[in-house]
Amino acid sequence: MSKSIYEIKDDFKAFEKICFELQETLEDEGRNISDEERKIIQEFYTENSLALDSKLENTAKFIANLKGEAAMLDEELKRLQKRKKTAENLSDTLKFNLDYVLKKMGIKERKAGIFNFAIQKNVPTLIIDKPELIPDDYKVTVTTIDKTKIKKDLKDGMKLPEDAYHFEQSESLRIR
Repeated sequence: MSKSIYEIKDDFKAFEKICFELQETLEDEGRNISDEERKIIQEFYTENSLALDSKLENTAKFIANLKGEAAMLDEELKRLQKRKKTAENLSDTLKFNLDYVLKKMGIKERKAGIFNFAIQKNVPTLIIDKPELIPDDYKVTVTTIDKTKIKKDLKDGMKLPEDAYHFEQSESLRIR
């Protein structure tokens, strides 16, 4: 069974410890390392170096594969985002065309198959014409005005200078 990189690291740490202990023993005994001891150390080192090299190479290959897969997925994501945008644009264009045709024909409601089509008014959009005339209570930041709060308070009877704002009403097609 193949050793993990951590097991190889632990083996090398143990190997290092054994080599230091052997060196101390040799110094205490006043002798040099024997051919047999040298052979054992060399075999251990060679075996574990090969295992480490193999593990390093295989891990690097795996990392390269993962990076390749990530790059491929990134390209696929870009392709799908582009396809999504194309589908959204086509959908918007088709809806705009239906809206245009129904309005030109004066059709406000129509049932066609399983769908109901209706030209309906949208919620009015508050347009701030003169931001400097809007009280600070409605300013979220120096440059942003809380239109939602103004709309609510106007509906509840609050008064603002009439030239500070106006409402615009748009229409859109709803398909249910």
